[in-house]
Amino acid sequence: MKGMLYYDSKYGSTKQVCQWIVSEITIGQITINHITERMKHNVDYFIIGTPIFIGKPMASVIDFCHANKHYFKDKPLFLFITSWAESTIYRDECKKFLDMLKFHFKGHHLILVESLPGKLVMDKITRKDRKIMERLLRRLDNMSNEFQSESILFNDQRSEKLSRNFGRRINEVLRDKSYLF
Repeated sequence: MKGMLYYDSKYGSTKQVCQWIVSEITIGQITINHITERMKHNVDYFIIGTPIFIGKPMASVIDFCHANKHYFKDKPLFLFITSWAESTIYRDECKKFLDMLKFHFKGHHLILVESLPGKLVMDKITRKDRKIMERLLRRLDNMSNEFQSESILFNDQRSEKLSRNFGRRINEVLRDKSYLF
């Protein structure tokens, strides 16, 4: 059994999450590829991951999925997002982010979807992205009395444990062939 994990990353932290996920998949072979690498479609299943940035999945991942959706037909798909919000009191927003990603796979065989904690370190992002993020936070602050952007810790919240757990769940599905349709 062969699988491919395709991902993109705004600042590089999603690659580590991919490595943790894949480390727990022992059924057959699984390869990690950045979405800019040539599409390998002669596989049995796909895992697709994207970080959430400024409230949505990366456009590059969505474009990749649309350009290659004919390869995903009749293949098991596993999706995940990474978001700093997953490890905050705003984790419920991640359900909406997952729904945004799942929308692009209507009619496909989604087996597991997962929201994993991500990493956002404000002083490590570009000036342009920081300004965009600050505007978004101001807008959210103004929209809700409950939203407190000053209290948010922007740091590395990635979880090796949760990422590996997602990989184990994928492995179990593949082992048990519970994805067969």
